[in-house]
Formats: sequence, structure tokens, C-alpha cells
Amino acid sequence: MSRRFVRSPVLFAFALLAGATTPAAAQVAFDGFLAGLDAGCTRTPVFQAWQDGLVARHVPANDRETPPPVDLGAVAAGIGEARGVDKGEYVEVTVPLAGTFGGVPVRRLVFSFGKENGIYGYALEFAATRPVVEKAFRAKVRRSAAAIPKDEEGMGGSTGLDFDRRVALWCDFSN
Repeated sequence: MSRRFVRSPVLFAFALLAGATTPAAAQVAFDGFLAGLDAGCTRTPVFQAWQDGLVARHVPANDRETPPPVDLGAVAAGIGEARGVDKGEYVEVTVPLAGTFGGVPVRRLVFSFGKENGIYGYALEFAATRPVVEKAFRAKVRRSAAAIPKDEEGMGGSTGLDFDRRVALWCDFSN
């Protein structure tokens, strides 16, 4: 038996062990951070403060103060760098995510922040198939749509599942 064959299994085993100790991408549960997204599009105080920071960084306004940094705790490890793209009437801010919501893998959050025109909404895009997302969220989203409060003119938010361009749960508060 040649030395080459003796070393190959050893090198193979070493490579497997080395790969097993390499840290994987962070996978966090966003259930607490995004609580309410699937129930009336409510926002936790931490999510709201973090989102306010995104608005301040990506949609500058002369009369807006930059909010202080938000301590995201354990979910920070699963949140990537936010990137904004000017779309004319609004700025689209995309934030990669690595984790789950409601036990379903997520891909990213996509925000639409209007430029002084009332456009405001966001979508949680999943890294899962339509059947998985429908099973996990269809009933909650139907109840959620009825739970979103309306203002005096009958306007309010709306929510739903988007399967046309993506697999997502969205909230829209545009007026």
C-alpha cells in the first residue's frame, strides 16, 4: 500500500473536522424582535427604534434628529448591513437576515421609506417555499388584516402574504 492512500483518509478526516469547527453564519430566532408582524403589523419597541435609525440614515431630513444606537441584543448576530437604494419617491432599504421567524427561515427585510410623501411599508422575505409560509402564516395574516386599526378617515394599514414576486409577509402603512 502506498503512502498516498494512507494519507488520503487522514487528510480527508482532518478536513472534515476542520470544517466542523468553522463557525457557520449566525442563525437567530427573530420571534421576539419581530413579534406582532404577523398580528396586526405591530412593532416591538426595539424594532421600532431600530427602524427609526434606518429612516434617519437612509432618508435624511433637516428636522429629524438621528436617534441613538439601538441595542439589538442576541438578534444583532443575524442582522446584516442595511443598504438603501433611491427609487425616486421613496428609498428602498434592504437588510439581510440569517435566522427564523415563526420557525420559518428568513432571508431579509425590505423597507419602503417615502420622502415626505406618506409611503411607508416593509416586507419580511422568507428563505422558504410558498407552501411552508402559507401553512405557518395564512391564518394569522387573515386575522391580522382585521386587527389593524383604522383612523378617522377609514385609512389604516394593510397586511398580507406576497407570492407574486417573492415569498413574503408584508405590512403597508402608506397613506
